[in-house]
Amino acid sequence: FKFYEKGEVLERNDMLEAKKQEVFKAGYGSGRKVGTKNAAPAAVVEATKKAAAADADVFGGGRGGELPPRADVCGKFPLAVEWWDYDLLSPEELEKVKRAEKSRTARIMASKDGGGKGKPGAEEAERLDLDAVYASIDGKNCKTFKLVEHPVPVKPLGWKNEPPPQPTVYLTEKERKRQRRLNRAEKLKELRDKQALGLIPPEEPKLTLGNFMKVMGDSAVMDPSKMEAVVQKQIQARQDKHFAANEARKLTKEQKAEKKERKRLEDTSKGLHVAAFFVLDMTHRLHRAKVDLNAQQNNLSGVVIECKDKGSLVIVEGGGKGVKRFR
Repeated sequence: FKFYEKGEVLERNDMLEAKKQEVFKAGYGSGRKVGTKNAAPAAVVEATKKAAAADADVFGGGRGGELPPRADVCGKFPLAVEWWDYDLLSPEELEKVKRAEKSRTARIMASKDGGGKGKPGAEEAERLDLDAVYASIDGKNCKTFKLVEHPVPVKPLGWKNEPPPQPTVYLTEKERKRQRRLNRAEKLKELRDKQALGLIPPEEPKLTLGNFMKVMGDSAVMDPSKMEAVVQKQIQARQDKHFAANEARKLTKEQKAEKKERKRLEDTSKGLHVAAFFVLDMTHRLHRAKVDLNAQQNNLSGVVIECKDKGSLVIVEGGGKGVKRFR
C-alpha cells in the first residue's frame, strides 16, 4: 500500500488546477492542437502533458499509465467502457478497445483540423463486438482482486429455501357480515336454480303453529285439526333431524381422549420455555408426588435440586401453555 502524507494530494491538486488555468488562458483547452496552424506554444503543450501525467499518477490511469482520449475534443466518449473500468477488461478486449478509440480519435482530430476522413481503415478498426467486451468484464482481471477477501457465503443453520409467509389480512366485523351475507345469498340462488330446473324437489313450506293458517289457506279453515297434526308432525321431524345431526357430530370416548391429548401436547420444535421455582420445603412425599404428577400431565421435563436446610429448586422445561398450567 502507498500512503500519502497529509495535504500532499491537495497540494498536487492545486498544482494541476494552476496548470489547467494556464492552458485555458492561452485558448487551448484541449492542449492537442500540436502541428496545426494555431498550434499552442510549446510551454503550454508541455504543461498540459505534465498535468495529464500527474493526474494519471494521482488518480490512476488504466494499465500502462495510459489515459483515455479527452471527451471535450473527441466528442462522445467512451466508445465501449469508461476509463476507470479498463482494469476489469481482459487483456485481449482491452487492446481492442484502446485501438478502436485511438483510431476514432485520429479520425475526429483529422476532420477537425483539415476536414479529411482520417486514415483509411479507421472505421473498420472502430468496429467492436460490444457483447464480447461486456462479457469479458470481471473483477478477477483487476490486479487488486487478490488483495480483497471474498468470503464464501454460508447458509445459516436451519435455513430453508421456502417462500416468505404471506401476510394475513383480517376483515373487520362489518366486512365479515357482508361476506357471510353474500355467501348465503349465492348458495340460496344456486339451490333455487336447481329446483327450477327440476334437479331436486322443492322444499316443503316450514309450518309452525303460528303461520300454518296463512300458509295452508282454505285447507286449514276446512279442517284445522288435521292441519295442526301435520304441523306437529313436521315440527317433530325437524327436531329429530337436528338431534340426529348432533349425534353424528358427537365424538366417541376414544376421540375425546385423543383430542384432549392433542391439546395437551405442544410443538416444541421452534423453542422451549423454561421456568425455575424456589420451594422452602420439599421433604413431604405428597409434595414431591404432586410436583411429579403435574409435570407428567403437562408434558414437562426437568429436575429438582434439594439443599439441606436451605430449600429446593424446581426447574421445568416444555411448551408455554404447559409451563403456565404447571405454575
